[in-house]
Amino acid sequence: MPKESRLGDAQTADFGDHVLDVYKLIDLAKDLDVLEIDIPPVENFKDDACWNDENGKKLKPYEIVQEYINKPDIYSIIEKHPEWRKHIEKIMEANYEDIPIILIDDQVMDGMHRLTRAWIDGVEKVKAKKFEHLSEEKLKQLEYEKAKE
Repeated sequence: MPKESRLGDAQTADFGDHVLDVYKLIDLAKDLDVLEIDIPPVENFKDDACWNDENGKKLKPYEIVQEYINKPDIYSIIEKHPEWRKHIEKIMEANYEDIPIILIDDQVMDGMHRLTRAWIDGVEKVKAKKFEHLSEEKLKQLEYEKAKE
């Protein structure tokens, strides 16, 4: 895994006024202990439009989970929402059992596809690495550098 985003492979997460490079965050988290945390209710993510669908429209994990609750058939969801295919496939391939979710405070920075899979599977706990607090200086060091693209 790269230590920072590079041309054509930018992975970012918004945290306050910062757009963080997820690869830098994963690298920083390598020495953190793995915790087992309770999964927050999916309702907490109703307004979290953290993805874009294939049409460029904002997409919320909550929307996919609700579709699954209404009809637990991935193929029918893809048929109804073909623009969600990429994210649904990532969710179905997600490994929340072995790869920890990364949090700052209680905000998911890396692992939303894994967390969405855990919601769909009905699990109650997942592995996580959690930063309790990062200084403003550290957040600036973790920012995504667009100049590389």
